[in-house]
Order: sequence, then structure tokens, then C-alpha cells
Amino acid sequence: MEEIIEDRLYRFKVRKKNVNSSEANIYFLKKEQILIDAGYESYDDYIRLNKELSNIGFHIEQIQAIIITHHHSDHIGMLQYFPRYIPIIAHPDLNYYISSRNNGDIKNSIPDLGLSTEEEMQIKKHLISFDLSKLGVIKSIQDFRGFRMKNISIFELSGHSSTDIGIILEDLKIAFTGDFLLEKIFFDSIVDIDPRTGQLNRKLKIKFKKNLLMMRKQGFNFLAPGHGDLITTKKNLIDMKLKRLSKYCNRATHLLNTPLELNQIAKKILPGFEKYSLFLQFSEVYLLLELLIQQNKIEKVGGVFKIREQSS
Repeated sequence: MEEIIEDRLYRFKVRKKNVNSSEANIYFLKKEQILIDAGYESYDDYIRLNKELSNIGFHIEQIQAIIITHHHSDHIGMLQYFPRYIPIIAHPDLNYYISSRNNGDIKNSIPDLGLSTEEEMQIKKHLISFDLSKLGVIKSIQDFRGFRMKNISIFELSGHSSTDIGIILEDLKIAFTGDFLLEKIFFDSIVDIDPRTGQLNRKLKIKFKKNLLMMRKQGFNFLAPGHGDLITTKKNLIDMKLKRLSKYCNRATHLLNTPLELNQIAKKILPGFEKYSLFLQFSEVYLLLELLIQQNKIEKVGGVFKIREQSS
């Protein structure tokens, strides 16, 4: 366990076994007795975490709460191993993603976007691969909006996923932001299912941009991300993300002087990326197009996207 700030903030890194995955961060706030995130699913790592906590004079049974930044499997995997009496603080929609409803909704979630049957199947397969239903045994999830603790504030931060929240350690001015804001990562928003509609969440990129602007104004100095090291250049990173988003919005708008289907747009904006991950290519372009629709710059007619006609 790495000590980031002397006897206050610690980081425990985990990696998915037998997979070339990035390390996920679990943070421990010793004074507050709070754990932030729960890494990949691994009982071995749970035992290792217990030993690491013991090395700094603490036991897992003393944890006052586990705060989950979002519902992705590399952040909630070990929840099933913790004592049931430890409260889990999270976005209330986490309950949906650990239920069987999510997988049921995926089957009918892809709208008419001009995709081939094979492309739709690949996208649904990827969505289903995040099956979290075995965590449905967890009964102690509490809405973050009701959580109160001195020196800690929690706020909604949707944009990377539908369940993002941020946690601020106020005296140290550090924000724990999960995967909302990562360095060296291109795919900031990952499409998932909207619990209210059972369809793809079209608004993630819209919320991502809105919350980037909100975070830029916040007074914290450092970001503790879900992957990678402490970020000390918050404004520079946010400005870079906003600039890149604007660049790809302009590129997509320019392309749509000629009406195109989504997969045609994706291959022009992110050429060749479908060989690496059709899902990530689809997710990024779909959410980008939905942002442009929200801004009244383009429209979708059937499965085709085009420049919005201006009324006279």
C-alpha cells in the first residue's frame, strides 16, 4: 500500500488477473476510515488489501464506509467480500446495474443506427460482458446524497458513466473522481444503459462536457483518479479534454454535409479502430453525435445523420 500523504491517504493498486488491464486504484482515508472504490473482482486481492491495512495499524472491520465512484467492474469487483455491515455509498442507480434488469434491457437497447446485425451483436456482447448481477447479494447500498461526514463532500459527476460521483477531502483539497478525468485516455465517456428508459444513455457526452466546466471552477487542487497517479494540473487537463471534444464535434459536423450512417462516420473519425474495439469506436461516435443533436447542429432521420436544416 502506497502512502500518498503521510498517515492520511493511501493507495492500493490492483490488476485483473491474466489480462493485460490497467491497474485500478483503491484509496484509503485513514483519519476518516473510508475506502474509495473496490477494484477488480479478486478474493486474493481482498486478502492482500486486508494485510496491507494491518501493516498500517488498521483492520478491514473498522472501515466506516466504502464509497464507489461508479459502477464499472474494475471499481466494484471486491464488494462481495467485505463484511455486510459496512455501508456502501454510491449513486442510487448502482442498484440497477447489479440487478438482472440491466442485462434484460440490453437485448432491446440498440436504436436504428444503420448498423449491421453483426455489429449490433458485438456491441450487445460487450455491454453484457459487464455483468454485475452476481453482486446483487449486496443489500447495504446507500444513496450518496444522504451521506454526511465531517471533511468529506460528495457530488454527482455523470459523464464517464451513468453513475459517476466525485468525493472531496476538503482539508487537503483533493477530489477523487474515478474514471471521469484520466490522463492519456481518449475514450472519456463509455455508453451504458439508462435505468429510466432501458435504452442507451444518449446524454453521457452532454453531461461530460457540463461537468468538465463545473469541475474547472471547483476549488480543489489535486485529482486522485481511478487509474494512474495523482493529477496536479487539473485545469490544463480539463482544457485539453474540452479542446479535443470541440475538435471532434467540428470534424463530425463537417463530415455531415453529406448524410451518413453511424458506422460510416465512425470509420472516418476513428479510422481502423474497429479492429481494436468496435464497441469503444461506436460508444465515442454515438455519444458525440447525440451531443451535436442536443446542440441543434445535426439531426437523425431514420438511421442517417445529417446537418440540421435551419427553418426560415
